[in-house]
Amino acid sequence: VIVKPLPIAGTNTILCTNIDPSAYLDTASALPAGGTWSSPSSAVSPYLTSDGYLDHVNIDWGNYYPIVYTYEGCSDTLLLNVSGAAAGSDTTICPNTTTFMLPTALPLGGSWTSPDAIGSSSIVDPLTGEVDKSGLEGTIPFVYNNQGCPDTVLVTVCGENIVFVPNVFSPTSSNENNNTLQVFGDNVDWLIIKIFDRWGEFLYESKSTEEAMNFGWDGTKGGEPLSPQVFVYYLEGAFLDGETFFKQGSITSVK
Repeated sequence: VIVKPLPIAGTNTILCTNIDPSAYLDTASALPAGGTWSSPSSAVSPYLTSDGYLDHVNIDWGNYYPIVYTYEGCSDTLLLNVSGAAAGSDTTICPNTTTFMLPTALPLGGSWTSPDAIGSSSIVDPLTGEVDKSGLEGTIPFVYNNQGCPDTVLVTVCGENIVFVPNVFSPTSSNENNNTLQVFGDNVDWLIIKIFDRWGEFLYESKSTEEAMNFGWDGTKGGEPLSPQVFVYYLEGAFLDGETFFKQGSITSVK
């Protein structure tokens, strides 16, 4: 009678499809050395070679699969957990409530953290992804972790909704910040601005948010400069959170 040593496949293994590259299993932990690897699972066997190389990225995640180590006719089995995490796409959130929800992450059952101190303290419920917006502004990383597999999403949190038109500008000024009439604000999604003289004659219109906020009106009509005077504007649009606005007022051009 020949008694052969019982092979040891090693500890159960978790591989993350979203961060772990295809690689060899921990073959060094298998004893005695020199055995072969296989799997009775049809989901795994096409991606597992006998020397232990596993292309787990192509295996459906969220399941446990048996992995068999065989040495001289004797076998031992470990369980492979192919897992992962998908935190969703980077997003901009302009909450009009005291809290907001992080993007829907998969698979369900993970939890949220943040490497940012303020972001971390703002998480109300790490399981649902509810976040308190107090003190949050700018872009903050949030990490969704599922069974040791992390994935990060960048969330840009809008500040206060602001939009306004200055009441004075100087088309002849050498200061580029003063010689055009621009719309200023934060979190503006779209806008339309119209300008008339005090007798109601139409002078200028822009339906381009980029043009109105970055370039503006130069105080001309048909390419000809207008004399210093008082103009009337009408401004309408909406912020990123859907809130609409309508403003009207007067603008004075000076030399």
